[in-house]
Amino acid sequence: MNRPATAKKARSSSTRMQALDRGRKSLQKQAWRAAFDQLSAADRQAPLEPVDLVELSKAAHLIGRQTASLDLLARAHQGFLGRGETRPAARSAFWLGFISLVSGEPAQASGWLSRAERLLDGQPDCVEKGYLLLPVGYRSVHGGDAAVAYGGLRRGCRGGRALR
Repeated sequence: MNRPATAKKARSSSTRMQALDRGRKSLQKQAWRAAFDQLSAADRQAPLEPVDLVELSKAAHLIGRQTASLDLLARAHQGFLGRGETRPAARSAFWLGFISLVSGEPAQASGWLSRAERLLDGQPDCVEKGYLLLPVGYRSVHGGDAAVAYGGLRRGCRGGRALR
């Protein structure tokens, strides 16, 4: 590689790292628009790591970019799967499913939530398994069955306390 190309690549890498760092700092400050813009700039230069995609997805959601948020979360899910990180992949699938559920897309919700359940089959108790009780409660409340909703959500709370 010649020197000008090497120097350009180094500047690009430095610019990406600066955007990534600024984006992470903006997240901490809850400056969602700035975080979205900065992390998106870093992602355009080179794909973000799954954990950063999750954070970018949150920022997108909080500034009203629902479609972008879901696309980023799906990329994070695939990234976690590619690394063999089952629990974060299941957590991403849960959020994709739950957001679809509350957005009135039951078929898409069912697919993502089923994927999360399959990923957690055989895993020890974990927070992500508790998350999967939320859609049960949500569906029960909206179906008029408060007793089932209460029981499911109560089990989730007990499980959450036990995992603290």
